Amino acid sequence: MTHAQSGSLSSLSEPLTQREHEILACLAEGLSNQEIANRLYLAEKTVRWYNTQIYRKLGVNNRQEAVDRFQFSSLFNTATEPLASAGKQNLPAQSTPFVGRQHELIELTTL
Repeated sequence: MTHAQSGSLSSLSEPLTQREHEILACLAEGLSNQEIANRLYLAEKTVRWYNTQIYRKLGVNNRQEAVDRFQFSSLFNTATEPLASAGKQNLPAQSTPFVGRQHELIELTTL
């Protein structure tokens, strides 16, 4: 195992983002790029871009090496936890309430 592969993911000079952890967890599940894209509501091209970023940060050349490094890491369990809430992160921001905007509310109801 090379020096880049021997440490945990937390010891990387450039740490993985939450989204990169989510995608790496999906890779570890054996999902294809299309399946990851569907699960995380991303374009397949975006998943490929994230894969490239993950490979670069981990110092690996392919999906299997990335998964091996991920599974070797002590962060395996914590990196998969965000998957449960992945759908929430893809929703649009909650709209602001119309508190104190009675005039605008009346206008909207008359449309």
